[in-house]
Amino acid sequence: MYLDVFIESFSLLAERLVYMIDDRESNKVLQRVVEKTFKCNNLFTPQMQYESLRAIAEQYLDKHALKEWIFKYKDFIIESEQEVLVVMAGNLPLVGFHDLLTVLASGKRAVVKMSSSDNVLLPFIAQILVDIDTYWQNRIKFVEKLPVDPAVVIATGSDSTAHFFENLYPKARKLVRGSKSSIAVLKGSESEMDISLLSRDMFLYFGMGCRSVSTLLVPEGTDIGSLAQRLEAGSKILSGSQSYSNSYRYQKALSLMNGECVVDGGLFLIKINSAFPPPMSVVSVVEYKGKEGIDDFLLKNQDKIQCVVNHEYKDGFISFGNSQLPALEEYADGVNSLAFLLKIINFA
Repeated sequence: MYLDVFIESFSLLAERLVYMIDDRESNKVLQRVVEKTFKCNNLFTPQMQYESLRAIAEQYLDKHALKEWIFKYKDFIIESEQEVLVVMAGNLPLVGFHDLLTVLASGKRAVVKMSSSDNVLLPFIAQILVDIDTYWQNRIKFVEKLPVDPAVVIATGSDSTAHFFENLYPKARKLVRGSKSSIAVLKGSESEMDISLLSRDMFLYFGMGCRSVSTLLVPEGTDIGSLAQRLEAGSKILSGSQSYSNSYRYQKALSLMNGECVVDGGLFLIKINSAFPPPMSVVSVVEYKGKEGIDDFLLKNQDKIQCVVNHEYKDGFISFGNSQLPALEEYADGVNSLAFLLKIINFA
């Protein structure tokens, strides 16, 4: 019964979100929410918000996808009053939605501590869910302050944030995530379509996500100037945020002051062998010589890499244009958060 309600409610939520997005020019309610979000965080431009909302509706809330996701756990999922604290990051619009969805899929109540950088969209979506079925009114609770002694915690943030929660809740069962970034392996024979799709992997959400491609591994001798020109068309999505523009200008001035060799893409900078991951507005390029060079980079940075783009290089890697479109079972850090929660519920 619980799973039937869950699947029906969230698939209806998907339909309503898609309808609102498609009708955004005349939907005043959505417009006000998007405008308020942008005023609170100018990295969350309207385009970035709509991209995130559509990805959630289509990747996470499709009825068939929901059924496939939880079918294998159906014998373990039961409605429960146990609460799970979800501490959300604020680097992307609705970046913590998957954690909320997972907690509710497990049958638990969600206690949500949002980031001050992203505290408008999620309550809006939660209210739509409650409008669909009032059952969810008491399954999601938003809090301003961290609870004193939660039993179960899922928290995402920077490396320092991860360390903070490890110390703050020593007795809690925890799934704590720190900072990661993503890379792409280029072979030098990529088509214009490949590069166009790659630019979305790089520039969507201003490169701030753990699944954002911030570093390109390229064959030795690659013409970096030509690569920058090919990426330039897809970088137009980077316009519209003062915070991003400030970062771009600062990084450009800093590079000039330090005498660093950079390639200016107009809205982004390319640096050779910049630290991984590079700062916002900077793309790092690392040259490799043979497969050994690629494998060496992957090994040295394995604890910092979320995903690798270019499925042609190796099975399990992500195809161009899909790093920002994770499926339900593509869990952050490769840790199955639903199985984590169900183990707590049923086997602790």
